Amino acid sequence: MPEIFKNIKENDLLSRDVVGGKGLGILVIDKQLQNSHVRELNPEVPEFYVIPVGFDYSEKYLEYLYKQIDGPLAIRSSSPYEDSEGYSFAGRFESVLNVTDFNSFKEAIHRVLESATGDKAMAYAKRHGIKIDNKMAIIVQKMVNSIYSGVSYSTCNSESPKTMVESIYGLSDGLMSGDKQGDLVSFDENFNLTVEYGDDVDLYPDLEKVARVAKYLEKANHKALDIEYAVSKEGKLCILQGRPITDPDWEKIQLPVIDKSRLLSEADVVRGSGIFTGPVFVFRSESELERQAYIQNKKLIYMSIDREAELKKFDEKNPNGYCLIADTLQGHNQILALDLQNLRTLVTVNYASRFSHPLKVVSEMGIFYLGILGRKDLLDLIVTGDRISIASNQSTGIVYDLEKKKISESEREKITLTKIEQIKFDDAIGNAFPNCEMIDGKLILSATGRLGVYFSDYNEEDGIPKHVVYKLINIKDNSVIARGEYRPNRVRIQYSNFPDLFIDLLQEAARKSK
Repeated sequence: MPEIFKNIKENDLLSRDVVGGKGLGILVIDKQLQNSHVRELNPEVPEFYVIPVGFDYSEKYLEYLYKQIDGPLAIRSSSPYEDSEGYSFAGRFESVLNVTDFNSFKEAIHRVLESATGDKAMAYAKRHGIKIDNKMAIIVQKMVNSIYSGVSYSTCNSESPKTMVESIYGLSDGLMSGDKQGDLVSFDENFNLTVEYGDDVDLYPDLEKVARVAKYLEKANHKALDIEYAVSKEGKLCILQGRPITDPDWEKIQLPVIDKSRLLSEADVVRGSGIFTGPVFVFRSESELERQAYIQNKKLIYMSIDREAELKKFDEKNPNGYCLIADTLQGHNQILALDLQNLRTLVTVNYASRFSHPLKVVSEMGIFYLGILGRKDLLDLIVTGDRISIASNQSTGIVYDLEKKKISESEREKITLTKIEQIKFDDAIGNAFPNCEMIDGKLILSATGRLGVYFSDYNEEDGIPKHVVYKLINIKDNSVIARGEYRPNRVRIQYSNFPDLFIDLLQEAARKSK
């Protein structure tokens, strides 16, 4: 029977050529936690094994592999090229979660193997001048029934060493992909907690434990680490994987002192440092364009008139650099696929994540990032070709000195949404979700009747809510999946208007009810 690796034995000389970068990392961490001085914190690596490079994936051996661990399973890539000291390949190879049957297991194995030379991996390798081949090890790991999960970065700011922990309720895949917003806290060297952003930190009671384990692993490995973790519903702290932090050595920056009249916005989250003054390219995701047109009842003039070609031309025309402003991190794939050489800074105005895979990939290129929550209005204020200044010192970031480009009315119609009279909120919701049912004006069910949104405070005037406290709940047992608050006058709010918030909640309910 071909060998698989469940632990590091005393005489093992395993290398990344055999078990891949991620596999080697988790094998080492597993051994360190078993022999560590943090046993009182009771951390563990969930049951796993590593399938080495060159394994014989015949049917009989696949059956043997599947029987090793009871499901559900996570099937993770472990390329020899990923999670190295210099290159993470974060999110470039496939991982498949919640595998529960043999056919799905086989399909997941082959998806991971095929991703070894997939488009995302090849674009990343090209950007960094790396030659890769189809070698791939695979980690098979027991899924954690997590109440919350996330990522920890240790010593992420050499000027003021901190251990950062970004968390999200449930599974962390949405946080890692950059599709969901987490809550961020930091711990100093004495493990004093500071809330960096987020309103739901009380949902994560053991974050100091996460930070202490992360700090121990940093010392044990003699390097700063990016660690993915999960806390099970039984309260068990599980370390899912760990990799070296691959950010460049950012330059030390002194932020300029400017008058408030020059300030456009402060950042909620930053990654990296730099000062840039130059032109802007405004990149709206397709989902943002469609949602604005649909929910706000606007006529959509400009969709995606070959935005990627426009972005590539803009890159070529600006050899001295430019800023990309977007509503989400969706644009990071374009940054890689288009091989943008002159991008200097990335700003998102409806999303602020520090430790997602997209941000890791972007920062490795030397592109510094500012994340601003709830400022999608900047996408209407700023147009492609405007000039702007951006500054970040790894702790604080500012956007300032906007210089407007003069454009004709016909040009303006190509880059904005033509506003027409907006219909009332209740009518808009009825048009968007005709199959949903409202009960007592408070509970709106998904079409399946399994999940919904509960508004415990819903003040409105002329159909437009002014203050909403909401919960996304499981109808069957009334358990809370997510919670939050909408106040239009709050600075740190992910959504610029309530319909935007509402459609995301119901779409989340639809996804979870499948």
